[in-house]
Amino acid sequence: MEKEIIKRAIEEELVSQIKTNPIVSIVGSFNSGKYGLILRLVNHFENLFFIDFRQKYDLQIISDAKYFFETNHQKFFCLYEAYLHPEILEIVKDIIKNNPTNGRFLLLSSQLSNEYKLFLESITKYTTTINLSTLLLNELKIDTLKDLKEYWFKGGFPASFFAKSDLSSVKYLTNFRHLIIEDVKLRSKSKFDDFLKLCAISNGEIFSISSNKGLTNISDFLQIKYLEILEKKLLIRLLPNYYNKSNQNKKPPRFYFRDSGLLNNILGINSFSELEEHIIYKTSWECIVIENIICNMQVWEAYYYESSKNKISLILSKGPFKLAINIALNIQTKEINAYMNAIKELNPTASYLVIPDCNKLHFYNDKIKVSNLADLIKDIKLY
Repeated sequence: MEKEIIKRAIEEELVSQIKTNPIVSIVGSFNSGKYGLILRLVNHFENLFFIDFRQKYDLQIISDAKYFFETNHQKFFCLYEAYLHPEILEIVKDIIKNNPTNGRFLLLSSQLSNEYKLFLESITKYTTTINLSTLLLNELKIDTLKDLKEYWFKGGFPASFFAKSDLSSVKYLTNFRHLIIEDVKLRSKSKFDDFLKLCAISNGEIFSISSNKGLTNISDFLQIKYLEILEKKLLIRLLPNYYNKSNQNKKPPRFYFRDSGLLNNILGINSFSELEEHIIYKTSWECIVIENIICNMQVWEAYYYESSKNKISLILSKGPFKLAINIALNIQTKEINAYMNAIKELNPTASYLVIPDCNKLHFYNDKIKVSNLADLIKDIKLY
């Protein structure tokens, strides 16, 4: 596919939120497409003023930021990585508390640290937060199995997906991974890289330090610290366990990489044919499905379900609705029977089985709809 500035799924909601909130916060991993989103926002807000707090020139504003913001009150300020300078966030908070005018500040952040969370909580009355993923399947209008396989292998980081070849994509993702390792400024970079590989092999599982013993020489303390870093940098997603009366033993969350391309790259997978033969082939597919569904259904709560006997990959819950979604590579009778047992336990509003190669959504039986990912997203958006 030719590279272009893609219209993001959140764009219309973002424009609406900017018009009705003094501050809007966008959080998305490094290189997920925030700058491209800003280029599209210029079409909606001619008074947009972009400040990048990673650039030395823009840092000059810090010395008298309050004066600068107040004397340019007609501007809509887009502050990129302002979390790097907490004093700027405090000035923004003071300005908005004194004069809560809608459409004043857009904050873009590549990580969700505890400090930034606390800042957002302190201004809940004046702000809303929107999550920006890497490129989604419906944003790229992917509707063929060939294009899906390319997306599956390369992932949704724009520079990776639009790379002219698999080799170029691999080189980009390798450099990206090294940048992440450099950015975290750890004493042992090799240990963090080893931890990434351990996580990649365990993608989709419950993170367990005890299970990792014998697989790594990384201390328990460092494993917890490294996992927190990956979560803060929005590179992994923790999916909580769905808990109900028939499922008394609440389990820890499962973790998934948010981008399949990064997952594949960490394990040295250099082509889709190599991915097909790899142990993480299925969990790589789970990574795509879960991230695409959750990012398209941001007002829904997302979980996995696991009782003593049965499992469901993904549960979406909102008000009276509860959607069950099982993720598979193909249709297998044994898996369908196990899924039916889980459906009886949970009694969802609707139940789906999502597989990569499916021409169109159809009923497998009176309980389960089988679908490709694109048609599934269209169908669940009707609820």
